[in-house]
Amino acid sequence: MSVGTYVSFLMPRRSVAFLVALAFAVVPASTGADAPDRTIFHIVPGGTGEGDDWDSAGGLDDLPAFIARAEPGDEVWIRGDLGPYETDKSLSVAAGGSAHAPVVVRGVAADGSRTATPEIVGTRSSPFDPDGDAGTELFRLEKGADHLTFTNLAFADHGNGVFRIPADIRDLSLTDMRASNVTRFVEDYASDGGGTATVTGLLIEQVEVRGYSKSAIRLRYDTNDVVIRDVLGDAERQDPGSDDFSIGVHLDDTVHDVWLERVTMRNNVDPRGEDEYWNGDGFAAEGATYGITLRDTLAAGNSDAGYDLKSDGVTLIRPHARGNMRNYRFWGRATAFGCHSATPTRHGGTGSTTDVWVGDDAEVRLLACVLSDGTSSRPTFDMGDRASLTHLYAGADRRVRIDAEDTATVRQVPIAEVACTAGAVATPLDAISSAFYREISTC
Repeated sequence: MSVGTYVSFLMPRRSVAFLVALAFAVVPASTGADAPDRTIFHIVPGGTGEGDDWDSAGGLDDLPAFIARAEPGDEVWIRGDLGPYETDKSLSVAAGGSAHAPVVVRGVAADGSRTATPEIVGTRSSPFDPDGDAGTELFRLEKGADHLTFTNLAFADHGNGVFRIPADIRDLSLTDMRASNVTRFVEDYASDGGGTATVTGLLIEQVEVRGYSKSAIRLRYDTNDVVIRDVLGDAERQDPGSDDFSIGVHLDDTVHDVWLERVTMRNNVDPRGEDEYWNGDGFAAEGATYGITLRDTLAAGNSDAGYDLKSDGVTLIRPHARGNMRNYRFWGRATAFGCHSATPTRHGGTGSTTDVWVGDDAEVRLLACVLSDGTSSRPTFDMGDRASLTHLYAGADRRVRIDAEDTATVRQVPIAEVACTAGAVATPLDAISSAFYREISTC
C-alpha cells in the first residue's frame, strides 16, 4: 500500500497555493497619520457638528453621511474615551472606498491612537430574554458599501446583525472587535426577497463574540474569498426560545473559498424537552458550499455537533473537539489531519454520543488523529449506510469501538504502511508539523 492511493482524498479540492495566499491575505492598510490629502471625520457621543475636528465632531448617526462624503483612503474616527454610544437605530451605509484605499472606520483616543475603544450599546434585553427586547441591527451595509474597514470597536445588546449585509458588496474588513449579547455579530441576509447578499472578499480577524442566540457569523449566497482568523464565539448557552437553534459559524448556499484559522466556537445549544433532539453546532457548512478549510480550530460544549460538515471536499487541519454530543459529524467528502476528539457529551434530549459520526454515502479520511478512549460503551465511530471511513493512525491510536451499518466500509491502517519515507511518520501530537504535511502531500 502506498500513500499515492490516498493523496486524492487527502488534498483539498482548492489548490494549496490559493489557500496559503488566502490565509495570509492582508486588507489594504489605512494611510498613516502623516499621509497627505487624507480627510478625517470625527464622532463623539452626542456630537452635532460637521466632523472636521473634535471640537466640531458629529454624532454616531452621522457615520453613514461621513462615509458618503469620504474619498478613498479617508477615515472616520469614533472617540472611545468619552463614554458609551447608546442607539436604538440601524445605520445604513451605502458608500465606501476603492480596492487599494478603503474608507476606514476606526475607534480611537483623543490623539488618534488605539488606546481607547468606543462601545456602542443597543436595546436588546440584558440579560437576554427571548420574550424581551430583541434589539435592532446596527450597521446595515447596503449596495455600494464596498472597500470598507471597521476596526477597534466594541458592541453590546444588538439584534440580528451588528453588521447586517443585505446586498452584494466587496472587500469588507472587520478587525479588533468585541461584542456581547447579540442575536448575530455578522448576518448575511438579502433584504430583497429573491435577491442576493454576496460578499466578495471578507476578513474577520481578532474578534470576540460572547453571548449570542443565533450565530457569531452567518454567511450565505455566493460569498467567497473569506478569511476568519483569531476569532472566539461563545454563545454562553443563550436560549433562543421558540426561534431556531444557534450555530457558531454557519456557511450556507454556495459560500466558497473560506479559510478559518484559530477559531473557537462553543456553547451553542438548543434547550428542548428530554424527548426532543437538541441542535446547536459549533461549525456548520451546508451541502453546496465548497473550498472550506479549517486550521487549528476548536468546537466545545455544543449540544449537537462540534463540526457539522455537509460540504463536499472540506479539509480540517489540527481541529479540536470536546464536550459536544457528536464531536465530528460528516455528511459528504472530508479529510481531517491530526484531529483531536475528547469526551463527547450529551447535554440533553435524544441522540447518542460519539467521536466521529459519518452519514450515509459520506467519505471520510482521518490522518494521525487522537481520539477518545475507544474502550467505553459508546462508539468512537458511528457509520451510516454506504459510509466510508479510512483511518490512518499513528502508534497505538487505532480505535475498535465502531457502530456501523452493514453497508459501511471502515479501513484502519497504520501511517507507517502508507508513508513514502520514514521521515513522514510522526507522533500524534506533531503529526501535522509543516515537515510532515509537506512529506505526506508530495510523495
